[in-house]
Amino acid sequence: MALWRTLSIPIASPPDLILSFLFLHIAVTTAVAIRVRTIIHNPSPVTLPVFREAPAFRNGDSCGSNKSDLIHIAMTLDENYIRGTMAAVLSMLQHSNCPENLSFHFLCAHSDVELVSSIQSTFPYLNSKIYRFNSNRVRGKISKSTSIRPAIELRKDIFG
Repeated sequence: MALWRTLSIPIASPPDLILSFLFLHIAVTTAVAIRVRTIIHNPSPVTLPVFREAPAFRNGDSCGSNKSDLIHIAMTLDENYIRGTMAAVLSMLQHSNCPENLSFHFLCAHSDVELVSSIQSTFPYLNSKIYRFNSNRVRGKISKSTSIRPAIELRKDIFG
């Protein structure tokens, strides 16, 4: 329940009036900042998009079937980047001469059943394994940069 109080500001000289409005602005800004922080700490659960099942991709005649002919691809699997992961897998399968020789290894930080189910239902014929990634093993060994977005934006500015 919100409690409201009226604020009475006596009419005063312009410097006092400006000072009064400055304090009022600081109080309102502080209240808004606290409210925003509360919203950030309680994010809504992410719902995964639904993808259609991809067709089965088959090897061409020139593809080998030995274990040495496999191409291993490691990718991260995260609910924030699931669309990009799906697009990358589909692109590799579509443009490969030997799609059955591709072996995907997905690293997942959280064991999310929906995420795993989404990959398996979209690509039921995919040769893949999903591994649990323990971020504590690499803590302090990876750069602090969490996004490549600034580099992408810089490139757009330079090259248009």
